[in-house]
Amino acid sequence: MRTGENGFRKDEKLFLGKRKFFLKVERVLHHSFLEWFPLFEKTFFFLKKFSLELERVLHLFFYDYFSLGSLGHDEHVEVIPANRIKRFGNNVKFGITCTEVNGQLVCFKAHDRSHPKSAEIYAELDRLSNELKEYGHEYESSWITRPLKYDETIESVLCGHSEKLAIAFNFIQNPRPTFIQITKNLRVCGECHRATKLIAKIRQCEIIVRDANRIQHFYKNGLCSCQDHF
Repeated sequence: MRTGENGFRKDEKLFLGKRKFFLKVERVLHHSFLEWFPLFEKTFFFLKKFSLELERVLHLFFYDYFSLGSLGHDEHVEVIPANRIKRFGNNVKFGITCTEVNGQLVCFKAHDRSHPKSAEIYAELDRLSNELKEYGHEYESSWITRPLKYDETIESVLCGHSEKLAIAFNFIQNPRPTFIQITKNLRVCGECHRATKLIAKIRQCEIIVRDANRIQHFYKNGLCSCQDHF
């Protein structure tokens, strides 16, 4: 038995044992359940037991933040996405987060440095990251879906997510906003969900995030409208 993010106890062996249900449930449910697979030490072996080939599993959530690295299979992290990009070409979607500030619509991709105010944006990200760590936030490698480069750290990779860039841009345009709204074309990862809850509390600013699956409202008290059923 393990306890998931939302506080409910999960028996992964019982759930995964119901193979027919597992294969037929909606794609969103696959995402919601498998998003927390880093919590389950034997997950990868369960998937192999049920003859779910690795690429078939990744097909369900290639556009999301599914971490093979957390399951000890880093060697597949780059190979499978590369194969899918080659196979599907321009049909592959990459994460983009957009936000409107003072009538200006701005969009970011992960680790984007194309904006004229990139230096200010990354300086604000550093401030946000320091504040998060002061409040006990820890950056977890399980949310990183590729091997680190020689000049990267777990913190630098996770802080470069497009959601955080959009939030940081809001703060440099308006240092004391009471409300921020961002929209992402893909599913928000668990790291950004946890960080956004804390940012809303630290900066006393409500944040609305609309991603591919849901709309979430992060309140000034550090809670989310999803009640961590993420």
